[in-house]
Amino acid sequence: MQPFERRDRAPGAPAPPLSDAERARGRRLAITSHPAGMTFTMVFTDYLPTLALVSLGASETLVGLQSGLRTSSTILQLPTLRAVGRFSKRAILVTGQIVALLTSLPLLFFGTLAALDGQAGVTIVFASLALTAIAIKVGEAVWFPLLRGYIEPDRIGNFFGIIRSGWHLALIVFFLRATFWLGEHEGSFG
Repeated sequence: MQPFERRDRAPGAPAPPLSDAERARGRRLAITSHPAGMTFTMVFTDYLPTLALVSLGASETLVGLQSGLRTSSTILQLPTLRAVGRFSKRAILVTGQIVALLTSLPLLFFGTLAALDGQAGVTIVFASLALTAIAIKVGEAVWFPLLRGYIEPDRIGNFFGIIRSGWHLALIVFFLRATFWLGEHEGSFG
């Protein structure tokens, strides 16, 4: 099945089991992509938004709204899970990740947005961060159920230990590089 095809089976009907090769491929993809994906998620939903909005002079209300987006957008996972009956989990996950990447693109022009008159820069940055957080949360709705199909029941602990260790190593590298970058280019979040 292609990633964006509609499902041909009846809603609620179980998917055919994955072959050993498909399961191994899924595990490899999860292990290699998880550090970058989770670092992107943390950066765009936890730390960067607050720093960026405060540096633009956003109100406390707007900063507070943004910080609550990741939690409040969890409600969007309910209709996302209903869509699993019509679309593959992989299609939902990939679409969420692509939308998150596209909606975060305006932040590459942070310096230009910061120079805009009035609240235009704040509005664009807030909208970009909000849409990115929502897309991330929608994609996350299917992440664990999708992974479950790739893991042998007796290897779950080992698998999650590997992907979480990779993520934490990636975070250490990210924080070290970000600290250096911001020290050299203060306010250059893009």
